[in-house]
Amino acid sequence: MAKKKSLAFYSVRFGRIPGIYMTWDECKPQVEGFTGAKFKKFATQEEAEQFLRVGSGSVLEMVASDAANSTSATPTADSTSTITSKKRTLELDHGSGESAPKKQRVPSRNEVEDEEDSVVYSDGACKGNGKDGSVAGVGVWWGHGDPRNIAERCPGEQTNNRAELIAIARVLETTPINAKRRLVIKTDSNYSIQCFDSWLHNWRNNNWKKSGGDPVKNAPLIRYIATLLEGRISLGQKVRLVYVKGHAGIEGNEGADYLANLGTLSGPVEERSWPEEEMRYRVTLKAMSEDAKGDSARKKTTDLEVEYTEAAPDITEDGTTKPKVVGDLGDTSAPSPVDSIKNPPELDHEDLAKYAEAWVDDDDLSDDLKD
Repeated sequence: MAKKKSLAFYSVRFGRIPGIYMTWDECKPQVEGFTGAKFKKFATQEEAEQFLRVGSGSVLEMVASDAANSTSATPTADSTSTITSKKRTLELDHGSGESAPKKQRVPSRNEVEDEEDSVVYSDGACKGNGKDGSVAGVGVWWGHGDPRNIAERCPGEQTNNRAELIAIARVLETTPINAKRRLVIKTDSNYSIQCFDSWLHNWRNNNWKKSGGDPVKNAPLIRYIATLLEGRISLGQKVRLVYVKGHAGIEGNEGADYLANLGTLSGPVEERSWPEEEMRYRVTLKAMSEDAKGDSARKKTTDLEVEYTEAAPDITEDGTTKPKVVGDLGDTSAPSPVDSIKNPPELDHEDLAKYAEAWVDDDDLSDDLKD
């Protein structure tokens, strides 16, 4: 008589999608090639859930990311597995039509960054954006030589806006949650910020349709990122999205741009199942939230902070730049946009050099291009 196979529970604390899995085949994709993955096999579900809950104070760590190296070893019940690699880590919506959280706009001139803030730059790059054969990359920059820096190929469809969004997702996936330190994500993608600051509420109310009735582009990805923001904020960590001008000599932005372009050199990556990852993350978030209930010192907040360091280009819901009207439409003597293109202002040598550099780097230029 064959021996009955005993149940096993694979608990992934740090992995692409943290959670509890019933088989190694289900667990393996979540930790294989993941930097700093932590997972363990248990005989009971209670033990697996306990391992999943991280931290006992006001700091909870939660990581879900992709990396390049891999492992094929199956964890044993008496060991915790850890994988390391050279590369490397809102709006409330529980599917029940809850109201949107408050959005707090932060005036850049009057706001001083706290020294305790965790500041990171994200960027996306796409060579040949909008054309066949385009190649997109994702960049996350924490500092020179920082092991948390990320340079990856954009998974799935290769567009600039998707790469910008996924760069933000990678920050949220790979950065431990720390309720004592605000997470500040700086990006030159006004489209990405507007997705969560201006359009998300209406999109949800309109069943993910734009104001004109067409389906929202990148909806599954945007929903997933909104859930990552929701989880982080609900666990007490403040999050601020900051718009910075691209290609303006800002070290962090230039660093993220370099890493994003470096990511375009990597091989193709299959699209991720954003709805599945969102669902699994919600399960994990619920367990972590229950573990945090006893911490009376944790401050709950539903505010997503948004800051603009300077004026950003007007963006449509598709991520395209709104056309600017020059002069009075009734005034035939007013210069038209076409005239402005035909007769550009004179450039000095320094400006010309900047133009040449910008055209060589065709990922996003001065604004977000059309998907």
